[in-house]
Amino acid sequence: MLLWALQLSAWAMQPSVQPGVLRLDAGSEWVDPWTHVRVLAGLPDSASLSSVQEPAGPASWAAAPATRGNLGPQRSTAMLEFHLQATAAAAGDWILSIDYPSLDHLEVEIQPEGGAPVRWLLGDLHPYSLRPIHSRAYAVPLKLEPEVRSRIRLLARSTGSLVVPVLLSRPEAFRLAEARESLLQGLMAGAMVCLLVYALAQWWVLKEQVYLYYALNVLGTGTFFFSYFGMGLQHLWGDLP
Repeated sequence: MLLWALQLSAWAMQPSVQPGVLRLDAGSEWVDPWTHVRVLAGLPDSASLSSVQEPAGPASWAAAPATRGNLGPQRSTAMLEFHLQATAAAAGDWILSIDYPSLDHLEVEIQPEGGAPVRWLLGDLHPYSLRPIHSRAYAVPLKLEPEVRSRIRLLARSTGSLVVPVLLSRPEAFRLAEARESLLQGLMAGAMVCLLVYALAQWWVLKEQVYLYYALNVLGTGTFFFSYFGMGLQHLWGDLP
């Protein structure tokens, strides 16, 4: 917490950073906007943030830290934003994803220039069924008009490390990446189940308690990773915060 406080103080002393516009061109399937992301710094109490509206009082926007997506361990709320604009060839459907399922609360807003804002509420404290895209990672759909500048703003909160790895992708590329990740997690879950069955069988046959302890260890480790990578919310306890 002390290191995070020092980092906030350093951000607050910096002059307010003006937003740069991320240009989306044709041929891009994955775009990392982190170099264009700004973080709202200098807040007297960032935990008081409750919406993506910019709070009143002394605050300034600072460039995001070089550690992509990682804002460090903190129990407060962070606000991030970046601006993007699609060329005529790149306009259309995009996906904004944040592949860190451990976030407790995540609010995403897109504000097209001259248009009404659209907001989504995500996070593992909110029901899975309310997500705009039923995927393992947090994801929202974007409909980008040609040469229309849009502001993306995110409000994130977590009880551990605050990691917000923002990515932009085409829907087909996002679905392919999710399928590959689900395959990998499925293989890991299958290996855990095999180890669990083996340990329980050994305990049943040999009556050695050490195998029961091993089975409990495998069950706990497997459940942790199943939850950490978002598979638990997606497949088991989706509407239970």
